[in-house]
Amino acid sequence: MKDTETLIIFDFDSLWYNKKHWKVVNPKIGALGSLKDFIWVMNFYKTNKDKETFDLFSYCIPEVEDIPSITQQQIENGSYNFFPLEKIKEVIMNHKLHRRKMIVLTLINSNYIKEIFFSLLSSEIQDSFDFVEWIEYWMDKDINIQNYEFPRLIRFLYIKNILKKKEEQEEEKIKNLLIPQYKKIYYYTTDPVMIQILKKHLLENPNLYEYKTNTIISYLIVKKIII
Repeated sequence: MKDTETLIIFDFDSLWYNKKHWKVVNPKIGALGSLKDFIWVMNFYKTNKDKETFDLFSYCIPEVEDIPSITQQQIENGSYNFFPLEKIKEVIMNHKLHRRKMIVLTLINSNYIKEIFFSLLSSEIQDSFDFVEWIEYWMDKDINIQNYEFPRLIRFLYIKNILKKKEEQEEEKIKNLLIPQYKKIYYYTTDPVMIQILKKHLLENPNLYEYKTNTIISYLIVKKIII
């Protein structure tokens, strides 16, 4: 049976959109190999995105963070649901059996990001996902990005906006005709802070959603579990 009320989200953006610097690969913006601050990069993207053929990653590329490994002791002492990267393919196949929609949530949808993503996972699962870019939450030209937490904030706004409430106002019902809503989300991420933000939202607003604090089931992805 097709499960249309559940959405599966994979979010690896903390690996490339973080406080680490981006390396210049185009002399139009600086010396080759020199470094640009993440906030500068995001504002540069906002300013130029609508130009024909503009591709951020032809100007600079991120210093990608590695997915951490974790020990059994850390698991026992931790407050997260840990998910080893080597099990991702298995869980994807399970969600496919239930015919659930699966998306990769990413700040900028590009071939460069897709290549990184599938190099971490497997090229065999390329047809399993839609890549979703949440431009409407950050492309306002009047916003000057000044905070490293900005990508995290807009990620939260996107996820909150697609959660189906038990009782909806009339204007929300109209909006929901255009934006798919989901009663439950499985969220696989490399960002532990995002897990805490979503958990806090559900704890503060449990009565808004049918599944209350279990509306979002979050998993922190780790490279492997060290015994």
